[in-house]
Parts: sequence; structure tokens; C-alpha cells
Amino acid sequence: MRQADRDDLHDWDALLIVRRLALALIALAGSLFGAPDARAQTALEGEAPAPAGKLTKPPRLVTFVPADYPPARKESGEEASVVLRLTIAADGTVADAAVETTAGPDFDAAAIAAAKQFVFEPAEIDGKPAAIRLLYKYAFVIKKEEKTTGDLTGVVRNRKNKKPLAGIKLSAGDESAVTGEDGRFALRDLPPGKVAVSLSGPEITALRTEESLEAGKQTDVVYDVTLDEKTAPEDKDDLEIVVVAPPLQKAIASVTVAADQGRRVPGTQGDVLKVVESMPGVARAAAGSGQIVVWGAAPQDTRVFVDGVPLPTLYHAGGFRSVLAGDLVSSIDLVPGGYGASYGRGLGGVIVVATAPLEGEGTHGAAQADVIDAAAMLRTAITPRLRVAAALRGSYLNRSFDLVSDRDVGDLFPIPRYRDGQLQLSYQLPDDARLELVGLFSGDDIARTVTTSDPSFTKRDDRETFFYRTWARYHRTYKEGAVADAVAYFGGNHAGLINQFGGPETSQTQDDTLWGFRGSWRGALGGGVALALGLDTEVMRSRLHRAGAVTLPAREGDPRAFGQLPPDEINFDDWDTLRASAAPYGELDFGFAGDRVHIVPGLRVEPYVTSASRRTPADGTTPSVGIANETVAVQPRLSARAAITRRLTLTASWGIYYQPPAAEDLSAVFGNPALTLSRAVHYVAGAAVRITDTLQTEVTVFRTTSSSLAARSPLDTPLVAQALIPHGEGRVIGGQLTVRQQLARRFFGWVSYSLLRSERRDPVVVDSGTGTITFAPGAARLFDYDQTHILTAVGSYDLGRGFEIGARLRYATGFPRTPVVDSVPDLRRGPDQPVFGPVNSIRLPAFFQADVRVAKRLRIDRGTLEIYLDVQNVSNRANAEEFAYSADYRTRYVITGLPILPVLGARYAW
Repeated sequence: MRQADRDDLHDWDALLIVRRLALALIALAGSLFGAPDARAQTALEGEAPAPAGKLTKPPRLVTFVPADYPPARKESGEEASVVLRLTIAADGTVADAAVETTAGPDFDAAAIAAAKQFVFEPAEIDGKPAAIRLLYKYAFVIKKEEKTTGDLTGVVRNRKNKKPLAGIKLSAGDESAVTGEDGRFALRDLPPGKVAVSLSGPEITALRTEESLEAGKQTDVVYDVTLDEKTAPEDKDDLEIVVVAPPLQKAIASVTVAADQGRRVPGTQGDVLKVVESMPGVARAAAGSGQIVVWGAAPQDTRVFVDGVPLPTLYHAGGFRSVLAGDLVSSIDLVPGGYGASYGRGLGGVIVVATAPLEGEGTHGAAQADVIDAAAMLRTAITPRLRVAAALRGSYLNRSFDLVSDRDVGDLFPIPRYRDGQLQLSYQLPDDARLELVGLFSGDDIARTVTTSDPSFTKRDDRETFFYRTWARYHRTYKEGAVADAVAYFGGNHAGLINQFGGPETSQTQDDTLWGFRGSWRGALGGGVALALGLDTEVMRSRLHRAGAVTLPAREGDPRAFGQLPPDEINFDDWDTLRASAAPYGELDFGFAGDRVHIVPGLRVEPYVTSASRRTPADGTTPSVGIANETVAVQPRLSARAAITRRLTLTASWGIYYQPPAAEDLSAVFGNPALTLSRAVHYVAGAAVRITDTLQTEVTVFRTTSSSLAARSPLDTPLVAQALIPHGEGRVIGGQLTVRQQLARRFFGWVSYSLLRSERRDPVVVDSGTGTITFAPGAARLFDYDQTHILTAVGSYDLGRGFEIGARLRYATGFPRTPVVDSVPDLRRGPDQPVFGPVNSIRLPAFFQADVRVAKRLRIDRGTLEIYLDVQNVSNRANAEEFAYSADYRTRYVITGLPILPVLGARYAW
């Protein structure tokens, strides 16, 4: 038994306990059946004092008393083991303890004194308590406490002659150190994650860089710097750190979560990327949608990138899982708005996922299973330079849901079936360069049919999506500190939809083929200036088919009632589109006032080409005539950051953003092939106060305006190829307060509150004679995804001994809806038809959900087993997801979302 506190008794390896008890039973049985001298060499061995009868129950230690570690031995770091012969009385007390194998008088005496206080559950012979003797090994082991902080050590040298520099001060948080004669320094007990490190001294200009630290690990670096021209000979170069390129400042409003923390957030079931749902500024998505709504923007306006490669979505249908294996993810960065020039083609925010580099020797893997799905990952080093990783996942919640919930929700919110997989190869090149080849796929299927006695009113909703991506990525860090990245990618998307809610069936399919390239370089120019240059290209060809009701699927802002019969006007179209752009961009980071003030201007110039195969609807055998639009989108960006004090930082940003029209909107029948780029302007300002090294609060205010949005034509009979017109407008204004605690003293978490208003203005016809489109005064309405109040609280605490507990609370204002104020009979089709009031003038009831997560980690062989229970909607609150009406639309009631969902699972990683 290890020298430990009393509770450590219960943290034995479960497999080892079983093994030891089994061997003890064998040894005891041997002593009873003619082999009394045989002893199993384990920590617990049995030797009975030759009782008559059969051993029916071995003794079990129930009270363990730790021995006093001899002070002199502990100070010198000595460890030892003492084998004791214990005589256990019939009442379970230790009647006698003698040394069988000595480790020295001081160790022996301490072990005997502790063992005599042990209490056992008595052994039984023929079902009755009896005395017995045991051989018990007491191991004195100095327990090492697990560190929750990281250390940064290294050396500062003169770049030219590589000689160490003494007297250089380095600071990180509240810790500081000065290099000695050997140029070495050590900064201890720093918080894990990204840490800003400042260097200053009499011969160098103050400079700051960034390091990534891990808890319990020491990171060793070498900083080669050149001396300041003002204090050094004239032939010296400008100052620069050549190990790590001086990074451009991050976006003004951004949230980064490391993968190891994201996996532990309640409500994620260990899925790293699901933490995005709990990030500040992210609104609640409707149940079953899997959408991401950031700062009041439409879901399709927020773009998702993995290592610079765009994905069509981050989550599978229903939002139960992300489309990437969490074991291959390093971090997730959410930028709701005001981001720099490196990203574009979206009016909302960006989500940037970084994959973890394949490092280490040997073979490692992970396997996970719960009531939702099962997943596995394996990575191995084929050679010292070549490594490979693969991951697969498949769902079965559609079959297991009834086992964890007694509420029937399948008719309203069907449970999807999904699968995904990734394959990654990494080759380490010379000169700190790395080449990666990656492939991934993701697929979803939803099938739902609700039959009625009248086949004409059968409801059917079938959806399928699939996409794949392949890419090659090159990454290099140069000796002078610059960093180069290049990624070339190829992929495809498929989406299919069949809707039937009584009346005609609506079907739509879309197949995309995607090519792209993203390259960037960043480094220092000297004098406190950093530069980033890049090229971002993307080409997407789409082939689409649509047939059925002209207003299905419904668009944002369309008045609809759940279960309402669609209009019987039907049409069809087949069309092809091309959307392409190539955007060179650049950013300069000017550092002033000892690197406390940064001004970052940026510019993205993006020529767009948008084309459609039909300028007008098909007309008999007349050949179709295509249409193409060419536009150059000039997008300036500007951000500023000022560290007013060591703990107070002010930020601000502004930028112009463009987004091409969606391929489904370029139909000559259902949309408009002449749609132009949509435009948005972001304004963001904020203040961050670091209360402690790990506790920070941030206040952010934001405003976005958008124009040239695709909107339905207000004409009863739209002009040819103008079912949609590019005259919609939008506005979002709001503020956000976040208090975040980085991992410290076994706890991490955050609380975020957002107050915002998201509006749209739809065009109306003022002059029906000329068809002039304009806006009515005060015509702004609430956006479909507007949520005035959004409150999220997340916390996770490590209880020790492998136990962890966490909770998540979410509150959000209900989604806007259009009320039904009356109904009129439909004499031709039978059911009444609704009469709507003002668009989005009422709301669903507010949403509240509490999630709880409990986990236990065990060390087994070479790996770690984690058993977790993640209970979603622990209070079983019936949250309203939609309004529904009686057949005559006189009575309104609510459709509720998913009930309590306990997700019990296990994950083993080695």
C-alpha cells in the first residue's frame, strides 16, 4: 500500500485490487489444501494459521491508517517497502504485526505502528468469522502533487555571436526574472495556455512575444536578439526575436478555448467543438437545427474554418455532435465580429478550428461511447518524421433515445443519423517545416413521415447532407522568426430536401464542388512593426434542382404557421452557378509606447465573379442564356489596442465585409440570377480588466449594419427572374459582459450576458405603376433569430482523486414569431388558412436549461479511463420551440423541445 492519505485507499487501480484479492484467495486456498508455504508475491498475500474448514470469504481492509514517513528519509527522497506478517482476529482487528522483510528500523517501526490500527472486514471459514494471517507489503512512496501551472525556462543570447546576455528582464503576468551571467532565466508557476512574455533591458528595446504553456510541464526556449542601435555598435541589426514570430494582435472581440478545457464543459459530452454553443455572444439555436447564431447574424453569415479550410457547418443535424474528431483538435477560436483582413466572404463572425500537430513517438489512441454515438481515434509514428492519425464516429441515438427518455419527440424533432471520419498524415521536414495531408467526410440523414387518414395531408420531411474535404498544408517557422503557411484544398457538398405538408411535394438538391488556396506570411519588420501578407482564393461550382411550392422552403421573415398548408402554386428549375474570388490581403501591426499600444490597419481586395446558367426561366426549347457579374470588393479593416495599465486594456475595431449570394438564390424561377454582393460594416469597442492573473472581465459593445440582402419581392406578381431582390437591410446593436476564470485551483469557467437587438427592413412597393422599390417609414422588424437577452454560465471543478463536476446554465429570450390573428376558409382545399398579423411581433416563451456533468478518471495500464454522466436539461423543463394552432386557428399552444437527456458514457485514451 502506498504512503498516502486515507482517501487514497479508494483510488486503487480497480484491476490491481481484483488481481491481488484473487492471488490472496489462491494462496489461502493453498494453505488449506496441502500447500501452506506457498505465498503469492503481491501486495496482499494470504497464509491461514491452518484452520479447519473452507475459506468462504477473504478479509477486506476497510480502515487504513497512513504511516508516519520518517522525516530524514523523506527529506532525502528515499522510498522503501516493508513486508509485514499480520494476524487478523475474528473481529477484524490486527492482533499482531511482525516484520517479514525489513527496510530499516525507522521504516519498520512506522509500518508496524500504522498496521496495528488497521481494521479489516473479517475473513470467514465455512461462513463464520475466523482469525487469519496475511503477508502485507507497505510501500513508502513520496507522493508528488499534480501541478496546475507551467514553467517557462530558457536562455537569452546575442543573435550575432550567440553569447548569453545578462541583465535582461523577462515578465509574464505577475512573475518576472532577470537573466544571469549564463543568459538563463526561469519563470515558474505560470497559468497554462497562451502567455504574453515581455523582454526588456539596457541594450534592447522592450518587446513582447507569446508562448503556449501546459500544466505540469516545463517549456524551454531560446531567444536570440540583436542589440538596440542606440546602445550598440552601428553594425548591429534591428531588434527581433527569431524563435517565435511577433504575432499580430488577435481580433478585438474573440474567445479562445483550448481543447482540453472544451471537452470538460457540461453539455458537450466530451465533444470539444460543442463548447462553441456556450461561448460568449452565441445565441441558442432552435432544437434540432445545429445552427450557430452569433451576435444576431444569420447562421449562414458565420463562416467555419479548419486550418484555413472552409466547412459548410460545424455540427451534425440536431446539434448533438460536431463534424470533427475532438482528439485531433488543438483549440477553437470564435470571433463574433470586427476580425482582420485574413478572413472574408461572410457578414457575421468566424469560427477558426486549429488541428493539433501529430507529435510524439509510439502509438496512441482513444475510444468513446455513450447513448448518442461511438467514436475511435488512432495515431502512430510510422517513422521518426512520418506520423498518421485516423478517426471514425457513428450515431445510434435514433435507436437509443427511447432508453433514456419516455417522451415521444420523434414526430416533431426527428433524431438524425450521422457519421464522420478523418485521416491525417504529417511529415516533419528540415528547417522547422511540416507538411500535412488531411481528408475528412461527414454525412447526415433525417427521415420523418406523419401519416393521416387523408393521404393528401400526409406530412413528410426528409433531409440528407454530405460533404468531404481534402487538403495539403505546409507550415514553416524561419530562423529569423517569420512564419509561413500554405494550404490547398478540394472538396464537395451535397444537400437534399423533400418537404410535404399536405398539398404538393417540394424537393431540392444541391451539389457543390469546391477548390481553394490560402497562403500567408507574417514576421517582424523591425522597429516594433509586424507584417502579415496573404492570398485567399475560393472557387465553388454548384448544380441545383428545385420543384414544388414556390414559397418552400420558407425564408427568413416569411410568415408561417406550424402545419400550415403551403400555397398550391408550383414551379421547377434546374440551374448551375459559379462563385469565385481571389483576395490578396495585408495587415501591419504598429507597436508604440513600449509595445503597450497597437494599431493594426488591414486591407482585403477581393475581385468576385458570380454567374448563373439561366438569365431567365426556361421557355420551351429555347436555349438558356447565362449571366455573369464581376465586382471588386475593397474591404478596409482597422483595429486598435491600448494597455492603459498592467490590468486595463481598451480595444476598438472597424471593418467592411462582403458576402456573395447563395447558390440557391440565383435561380431564375425561385430567386434572382442578378443578385449582387451583400455588404456589412462592423463597429466593435471594448475594455478588459484583469482582476487577477487568471480572472478577467470584459465589456464589449458592437453595432453592425448590412445592406443589399436578398429579400422576397413585395410584388404580388414579381417581375421575371426577380422573385428575390437585393434590397434588404439589417442592423444589430448590443453589448456583452463576460467574466472568465482561467484554470486555477482546479476550477475554470465563465459567465456571459449579452443584450442586443437584431432587426431587418424588407422593401415595399410605393408606386405600383413603376414598380419602384423603397422602404416604408419605421418598417424595421425583428430578425427571426433575435434574442434580446442571452445569459450563459459555465463552471467545472476538479474535486481531486479523478473526480470532476460541472454545470452549465443557459437563458435566452424566445424567438420572434408572426401571430395568427384570424383565419379564412379555403373552399377549394378544405382546411382554413391563417391570416397573419405584423411580422415577428410576438415571441416564444423564454428558454432556460440547466446541464450537469459528473466524471471520474481512472488510470488503467498505460491509459486513462473517464466515465461521465452528462445530463442535459436536468430539470426536464418543457422549453417552447414553436407555436402550433388548432385546425381553425382559434387556439394556440406550444410545441416543446427535447426533455431531460442523460448521456452516460466512457472514454479511454492511451
